[in-house]
Amino acid sequence: MRSRFQYDDIGQVYVWPSPKALVADYWGAPDSDWYLRYDEKQHECRLKSERASRFLGRLREHLEWDQAFRVRRALDEFYPGWDGDFFESEQQRAANSVVGALCSNGDLDALEIVVALAQSAPSRQALFDLGAGPLEDLLRGHGDRYVDQIVAAAAEYPRMKIALSGVWIDNPPTLQEGTVAKLIPWLGDDDTTPFV
Repeated sequence: MRSRFQYDDIGQVYVWPSPKALVADYWGAPDSDWYLRYDEKQHECRLKSERASRFLGRLREHLEWDQAFRVRRALDEFYPGWDGDFFESEQQRAANSVVGALCSNGDLDALEIVVALAQSAPSRQALFDLGAGPLEDLLRGHGDRYVDQIVAAAAEYPRMKIALSGVWIDNPPTLQEGTVAKLIPWLGDDDTTPFV
């Protein structure tokens, strides 16, 4: 039976027994400076991404899927960060993918996981990225259902408030008018809430 906290890739399967275990792998090893290095590497990663994506795009027209997949793996190995991701390990990349899928699908544990990620985020920038990524996906797809819980979490946890400030609402909004009205006070750059 497939776990909701499972990632399958060709030749590699990662399974997390609980949301807590998944959260532990999302930011990388606790003693790691991975996210600080990621902050420094973002510009370099964007440049690599543009070059490699153009190259891979040209190749895709001439390759079968499995060949394109092997080329992508080779790029990952020899040109780390080409796709804008700069992960410490494949397990961390997998954890990020699973969290993204849980939030996009509106999983029952998605909000609990996002709050736990906010509480364990290594930097203010990491919180903005959490807001612009998984939290935004959760809101876009399931915001009408989760808005009260998300706003309550932002009111209770300063880090969740910072993460929520990284969310951008679609224009025109895909959410109901009442949902957007509840979110508006929490959105936008938040440089005043202390990162504690």
